[in-house]
Amino acid sequence: MPQTNGNDAAEGGDKDGCGIREEVQAPNVPLKDINLEQFAKANEEMNGGKDVKEKSPNVDIQQKVNKKSAEDDTPNNSRKSDGDGTKPPCKKAKQMRLERKMAKQAAKGLPAVIEKKPPKNQEKSLKDFLNEAKPDDKHKLKFEMIHVRSEEFEKTLPQTYALYAKYQTLIHNDPPYAEQEYLDFLQRSPLKLSKPSDGPPLGYGSFHQQYYLDDKLIAVAVIDILPYCVSSVYFFYDPDYNFLSLGTYSSLREIELVQELSKTVPDLKYYYMGFYIHSCQKMRYKGKLSGSYLLCPEAYTWHPLSDEIRLKLDANKYQRFNEDPSARDPNEFKESDMNLVLLLIDQNTYVKYREYKQVASATEHAAILKYGQLVGKPCAHRMLYVKM
Repeated sequence: MPQTNGNDAAEGGDKDGCGIREEVQAPNVPLKDINLEQFAKANEEMNGGKDVKEKSPNVDIQQKVNKKSAEDDTPNNSRKSDGDGTKPPCKKAKQMRLERKMAKQAAKGLPAVIEKKPPKNQEKSLKDFLNEAKPDDKHKLKFEMIHVRSEEFEKTLPQTYALYAKYQTLIHNDPPYAEQEYLDFLQRSPLKLSKPSDGPPLGYGSFHQQYYLDDKLIAVAVIDILPYCVSSVYFFYDPDYNFLSLGTYSSLREIELVQELSKTVPDLKYYYMGFYIHSCQKMRYKGKLSGSYLLCPEAYTWHPLSDEIRLKLDANKYQRFNEDPSARDPNEFKESDMNLVLLLIDQNTYVKYREYKQVASATEHAAILKYGQLVGKPCAHRMLYVKM
């Protein structure tokens, strides 16, 4: 499922609105008429009864306006703008404090380096959020990643099966599989463990990630690590810890795993969460992770899980997400592609369908055509169709 590995969106546009300036509108308040004689009389009383008639307010204002106009018209005007270099800009108090601190450090013979403090409300990364445990925490949560064919898997099998049986009974109200069926379901994988030099440290294959709280097994995530993604196969947990929202937490853990693996394997950058059934309340948590995409069942194109798509799924369980009616699956399998389908004849022999079609019955031809349409052209030409 997507990393979605989760886990991808583009943003754009002027978010803070700084790119648009609006004209300042004057307040719509009526101005009162000013009686200059009353104003002059009041001014005289404030100045101790001195004669100020020769400098009435309107004359004084006009003189100031004339003076300002004359200064602006002077060729060698000494009042330059702050940006011409002749008049240094006023320094802010913060900058002045910083300069004083640097001067004190220099006087002591210390390097004048000021450490920058991180923003108070700096957003945590997913890794920081998931790994903020402290040594003095009352409870300890730890994880063990084990391959499905390892000795560790066999040692923990009684615990994991008991946990699965409890989960299946109390969460899904279904009888659990027998232990052998459980192994067929969640342990026996067609993927072989592969550890190429340029691959992830754990290698490629099927794994169980076990969650231990205070040394008690409380959850198991079954995942496949593949060349391009981490695929979430299944997850089960102890119902006693249902209040911890472990399904959502495990998804975040697996997204973080993809982020870590992509540091050494750049192509491994997607996270697949499996089926999303919109009408199933137990699967709704998958859609809460932003950056999730759904695959169009007809055009096989990826589409963001938006509110618009949710509304469509509310109206009808089956929906085509691609709005272009002419869009088709680029890997659509047609009857003309049948010649290159690989057929396994016996344990050691396979042939292409063009070599076999002379003896193929109409029923076999229809079955192989249906197979190719289900898996798509690339897989039909790469996988083996087992002829029983």
